[in-house]
Amino acid sequence: MISILICSVNPGYLQRVSDNISQTIGVDYELLVQDNRKENQPICKVYNQLAAQSKFSYLLFLHEDVAFQTINWGKLLLDQLTNHNQRGVVGIAGSAYKSVIPSGWFTGLKDKDYFNIVHDDKGKIKKIRDEHDPAMIAANVKVLDGVFLACNKSVWEDIRFNDDLLKGFHFYDIDFSLRASKKYKNIVMRNIDLIHYTKGGDFGEPWVKAAFIFHCEYNKWLFGPDHFTSFANDRVVFVSWLNLLKNEKIHLSSRLKWIYIQRKCISFHNLYEVIRFLIYRPLGLYKLHAILKTATDE
Repeated sequence: MISILICSVNPGYLQRVSDNISQTIGVDYELLVQDNRKENQPICKVYNQLAAQSKFSYLLFLHEDVAFQTINWGKLLLDQLTNHNQRGVVGIAGSAYKSVIPSGWFTGLKDKDYFNIVHDDKGKIKKIRDEHDPAMIAANVKVLDGVFLACNKSVWEDIRFNDDLLKGFHFYDIDFSLRASKKYKNIVMRNIDLIHYTKGGDFGEPWVKAAFIFHCEYNKWLFGPDHFTSFANDRVVFVSWLNLLKNEKIHLSSRLKWIYIQRKCISFHNLYEVIRFLIYRPLGLYKLHAILKTATDE
């Protein structure tokens, strides 16, 4: 009943998630995989190709570096996709708010962000869960993280991944879910437990370049008639992403552009975060930080 679509670059991860799905899903499914190691096609193009080949009415676009902990999670997913009017895209991490300033799905606004993921980074286990009511099964959101994106096939046929705009491996999830939110109701499911075996996304120079492209394209829309952003919220998002990106491999020119585009968010209260974002990695301060942390831990 569910077509699971994976863009693969790691045979070991693929084998592990394939075995895990068969043991946990609890419903009929097909697994469609494209080995993308040689052709290195943009993920939007891969996902559109796989979705076009799918035989079931429900699609799950899934990263391969994961494992499900919840038994019969397929039944829980089908309940959300079949029994709710105007259901759009379903994920396990996302936000009810999308800022007009360059940023990913995460905002740092505790009342807007929803997530329930276990990170296993080389054996170091860290459960990352939002601060909302644990009894809440689903939350309405605007944008979703790409680790897990599910929808009716008819929704994908209507929205499709934007392979004209996005030529790499970033912002496909935000673009797809945000456009879907204009016509459908997106949710984060909080009752499916998932292990993510890597630290998360790569937020280096390619991600920043994609952020510029995406926000340039959608700037007028985000500021348009359905504008739902606020300056106070954007300042929180601004600082959240300065903190997240400070140690990423981002060119100084892109760091300066990042700050310039968001200059209206700069205030006396966040000047430290701005300066740290600009110099933390370019001046090698992250190395000093690591040495001091090691010494402190000892």
